[in-house]
Amino acid sequence: PSLDESALGFGALWGFDSVGDRIYALDPRRLVGRGRWFRVSRQRPEAIATGAGGVWLASIGPPATRRGRTVTARRTGTLVRIDPTARRITARVRLGVPGAVLPLKVAPNALAITGAEVWVGLSGLGRVLHVSTRAMAVVGAIDLGPGRLQLAAGAKLVWALNVDRATLTRIGPGRASQSWQVPLPPGIAAYPIRLALGAGGVWVLWESDGGKSGFCRFAPASRRWTPCR
Repeated sequence: PSLDESALGFGALWGFDSVGDRIYALDPRRLVGRGRWFRVSRQRPEAIATGAGGVWLASIGPPATRRGRTVTARRTGTLVRIDPTARRITARVRLGVPGAVLPLKVAPNALAITGAEVWVGLSGLGRVLHVSTRAMAVVGAIDLGPGRLQLAAGAKLVWALNVDRATLTRIGPGRASQSWQVPLPPGIAAYPIRLALGAGGVWVLWESDGGKSGFCRFAPASRRWTPCR
């Protein structure tokens, strides 16, 4: 299969094909190709994650058109929880700024899960939505400035990389008031492409226009960057 994005959980590898609007589930104990495509929504998938009782999929609908022309500058955004066994939607949350619509240049293409909380990054707008799985609703939002976002989750914290504004933001636990932000090191500020957690740090992968690449490690305890490589 051609997967745009994937996530491991519930004994399977989950991914999606945004062109065909399809979800894929592969049992990692079987040979490659023994998985199965299925469709749970008519909207285009943008991000996928596992945890908090299911497989979570953020998707976006097409703009309204009339005679082939776009007649609105907004479209619907949705977060759904999928039962990994039955492979059907068991909960749905509308995403909007405000309401249930998103500007055309905004996409919910970043997801992170901490405990029973789901975090949705709205790239373009630069906003992170806090979704409570108990209330099944958006209960908060944090604005990081217009730009493309990437999210990574630890046990209780979420880290957000704003690619265009070259910032790293710590979110949580639970309340936006406990968030803080640091700039990326000057040498990589124009080139961040990926965010990851591990080995006691937050890692930012960068790649320059000239083809050079490397990584930088941020130490949360000291709030300092180690030398980039």
